[in-house]
Amino acid sequence: YPKDDEGMIYEALNIISKKRVTVGDIEGVKIIAVSHKEGIPSITMTLIRKDSYLYIFEGEGDTFNKMLSTFTFIQ
Repeated sequence: YPKDDEGMIYEALNIISKKRVTVGDIEGVKIIAVSHKEGIPSITMTLIRKDSYLYIFEGEGDTFNKMLSTFTFIQ
């Protein structure tokens, strides 16, 4: 996504928790949130801004966390 879309993502969700994380040597934010729409379960997203892009990784659990801990940006 274009990096300017980050604000729209925050506006579309009710943030439950937010913490700083590092993915591929770049600092980002991991959020747990729920949609404003009723009946939709919570989601866990990691948002990383690199250059002019916003990268969003959605998931949770041990396997997902291991994948993120070894993730590398090539360019």
